[in-house]
Amino acid sequence: MPAITGIYNTLMATTAITDNLNTYRIQTGSPKVPAIFTSFEEPQDMTGPYIILSVPATTAGGNSEDRGHIAGLSIVDVVLYGPKSRSSKQLRDTAQLIWETLHRDEPADENYEIWILATPPSQLPDPEGFPGYVISCNATIRKIERSES
Repeated sequence: MPAITGIYNTLMATTAITDNLNTYRIQTGSPKVPAIFTSFEEPQDMTGPYIILSVPATTAGGNSEDRGHIAGLSIVDVVLYGPKSRSSKQLRDTAQLIWETLHRDEPADENYEIWILATPPSQLPDPEGFPGYVISCNATIRKIERSES
């Protein structure tokens, strides 16, 4: 999905964000990478802070016609979780930085034009006491038409 890929690449390229995240190994022996998860569940032993990118189940995307090009709308939630032991202020600051980075962002993609409008971070309630924030991103996606010469 172009929106998740674009958001993932933007977050991974922003060291001010990745420096505030935990790291993990994709495979045994591989280098550690910042804990940003997309199409799979986070490891069971993962501790925060980490990010999960997901498409909410209750959203319905749509298509529109834009000067002869088909454009689509996708909603991606960027969910930031932290450990109980970490300062909630630091997690809140990281959530704010994620919003500032993604709001009105145009992630680079060779096949799509992507424009993102993000909502400010909202705190997530958690009965177990783990702090969390969600930033919802409305991504408009338009396929780049290439003329074959």
